[in-house]
Amino acid sequence: MNTPPLHDALPSNSIGPQGGSAIGNALESNTSLHTIHLERNGIGPEGGSAIGNALKSNTSLHTINLDSNSIGSGLMRAIQEAVRR
Repeated sequence: MNTPPLHDALPSNSIGPQGGSAIGNALESNTSLHTIHLERNGIGPEGGSAIGNALKSNTSLHTINLDSNSIGSGLMRAIQEAVRR
């Protein structure tokens, strides 16, 4: 069972694509995190795709900040849409 935090901030930690994929895996089963800030982490398209795929099944996350991660505008729009639903 997931418990709080309801908010997490990890900006500028250089987690890269592997870290983005790990966060994507964690988000698949997350039920408590509502907001996460991941700006300036070099997540790239690979990590962004993992996060985007996780958000298809995650219904608890309401806000995600992925600014300055070289994810690409198309993938970023898909992630934004997944969070909005």
